[in-house]
Amino acid sequence: MKVVIATRALSGVLGGLERQLGEIAKALCDFGFDVHLVYLSNSQEPLFFDFDKRISHHQIIGASPEVRASVKIKILRQIEIFRLLRRIRPNVVVSFMTGSYFFLSMPSLLLRIPIVLAERNSPQIYRVTTASKYRGLIFLSMLFASRITTQFSEYINDYPRYLRRKFRVKPNSIPREIQSRTPRDRHSSQPLVYLFAGRFSFPPNFSTAFSFA
Repeated sequence: MKVVIATRALSGVLGGLERQLGEIAKALCDFGFDVHLVYLSNSQEPLFFDFDKRISHHQIIGASPEVRASVKIKILRQIEIFRLLRRIRPNVVVSFMTGSYFFLSMPSLLLRIPIVLAERNSPQIYRVTTASKYRGLIFLSMLFASRITTQFSEYINDYPRYLRRKFRVKPNSIPREIQSRTPRDRHSSQPLVYLFAGRFSFPPNFSTAFSFA
């Protein structure tokens, strides 16, 4: 079985996205899948993390993922993606967030390839970013997805009713050794203190995290 995993950018995005994609792709390879990574990039620099040698990489060259593409570039990109998918003939396409979904959904639809949209951020992001003005159109475009995944079941209610039947909840896994760990030297009256290290941007949802502290 062939799987295409796509994201808007992979080079130069050191962090959880690159690491998680590598781990997911490797796990699929271990299960016997033929895995292909597709992403926009003009960079020839190597990725920070080491990816399994069994994973095929496909860089869509021609426009930087950091720069808004012209209409001409977008059309050429769609044609290139269409030809790539027709050559690979995957059984399913998995798109990480809407950045890659927008340039994969139409070629996948034309080739009748199921596409899974992995929504990793809170849907509130469509209210507070520049995407807010296109929020309705973005939600309508999600109708082309065969399935949509999210990390929390509570997020589903923030999407339109016509999309909710497509959702499947896939929470982040917690390693068993961490899940079963208990602070033995802590008295019940003492508060449990969490340390969080990460970038101060909207996606980590600090306001919600701190409300539980």
